[in-house]
Amino acid sequence: MNYKILVVDENSDQIEGFETFLDNIKQQGLTDKTFEVFGLTSISDEGELFQFIISNEIDCVAFDYKLMENNSSFSQQGDVFQMHLLEHFEEFPTFIITNNADDYKLMKADPFKIISKAIINFNSDNKDEVNQAIKTINNISQLIDRYKENLKSNEDAFFELTDRQSKGEKLNDKDLARLVDLDTKLESSISKKSKLPKDWKSPADIDNLTKLVSETEGILNELKKLKND
Repeated sequence: MNYKILVVDENSDQIEGFETFLDNIKQQGLTDKTFEVFGLTSISDEGELFQFIISNEIDCVAFDYKLMENNSSFSQQGDVFQMHLLEHFEEFPTFIITNNADDYKLMKADPFKIISKAIINFNSDNKDEVNQAIKTINNISQLIDRYKENLKSNEDAFFELTDRQSKGEKLNDKDLARLVDLDTKLESSISKKSKLPKDWKSPADIDNLTKLVSETEGILNELKKLKND
């Protein structure tokens, strides 16, 4: 399995160090996974980041926590960029790289999504460090795999429902609610492939409105008859 990882760090040496870390894990036979590393040492805005991820089909982004160090051009720290990314691409695989593994407490982040710089420079003769390095690699790949599996499942379910709808089948309220929910999830995913047509967005509401209008017209007609009588 091949994975594309984007490392966002103001220091290009740190990006190269992360690439070396992954290469060492592979060369020592500690994983059967292959990682391709991309790097960004500056970002003008979140839009540039989003476009880079889409254009290069990135599977995961690892942000250095302190991006504003060393006279960098970054205007925000890594955890802020991570927050904006997750607002745009919900549940996209992201990690924070930090010197202090306890930084997650300050960021209120998931410790599972923290990568320690100490582990990146692990000692291959130290069993504990090797095990921690393997655990880090597994965390990255598992998060990516889970995201892709969920995305594929949502896309399949979405297309199954829209296919039934396009063939003239009248979906029940449960299926319609599921369709709108899936569309919302896909719209906030890295895929953004599937957009529900506007006239399908809330067909249950349209049906209810049509029924209400019809019933109202009937009542008005009956009132007119009574008035004429």
